[in-house]
Amino acid sequence: MRAILTVEIAHNMGVVLLKPGRELMQLFGYGRVLIEMPPKAMAHLPSGKIPDARQPLIEDTALDTFFSDERVIQAAGGMTSLESWLFRSVHHCQWPHTDYHHNEKVTMRHSPGAMLLCWSCDNKLRDQSTEQLEAIALQNVKAWVIDAVLSKLGFNSDRELSLAELCWWAVYMGVSEAIGETMARRALNFKPDPILSVYRETDLEPSVPATSELAKRTAYFQQQKEQEQVRGKPVVALVVDPEYPQTFFPDQNEFAGKIQAT
Repeated sequence: MRAILTVEIAHNMGVVLLKPGRELMQLFGYGRVLIEMPPKAMAHLPSGKIPDARQPLIEDTALDTFFSDERVIQAAGGMTSLESWLFRSVHHCQWPHTDYHHNEKVTMRHSPGAMLLCWSCDNKLRDQSTEQLEAIALQNVKAWVIDAVLSKLGFNSDRELSLAELCWWAVYMGVSEAIGETMARRALNFKPDPILSVYRETDLEPSVPATSELAKRTAYFQQQKEQEQVRGKPVVALVVDPEYPQTFFPDQNEFAGKIQAT
């Protein structure tokens, strides 16, 4: 949590007074806080809690296919993790087209993810499948995946996730195949192919797909990761008998000779 506070300075006493309010008192619960000058980008913000960073990747419709991919959802924690995140992060019924909302909340799964609804709206929408419901579920999936990626990379919600970091997470989690051509070209910083009004036959050259280039560059990383997994497997210890078991068996020839002697 971060906040912008207006200070009152008592120069003669060398004391700075802060009035954070009840919402921000938990900032001072650990005894030490970090103080720094607010950047110019925050000059327009009022005093109080700084909202979480805006995530442009949520608004990027070109990434919808990646976020809704089943492999990406499983890598981020699965549907159960998404539903738990909804209860923690969303505190209202997400269906806006009604005037009445029950105070109890439940999750409803809808492709490609899930949403938080009150009991009343859940009873109305349980068996429906509409574009509006799909849009709400997709927005939840995108926000949840970005939150999971930030957590995996060791960041908090104050950081704006970049496309390069999202692609690195996909490679690390083994779901790089979900990265589409457009997403791969942007991640690799490939320049768009020029569109000319007139082409000569000698100018027609097949372009290399960005996805194949990405797979080539990540192949070494995947190979190293598999080798580390093999090295990490425990070595099976073999228990060796101190003496060969057959040494305890009687000699058949000697045993037959004793019988004949008797």
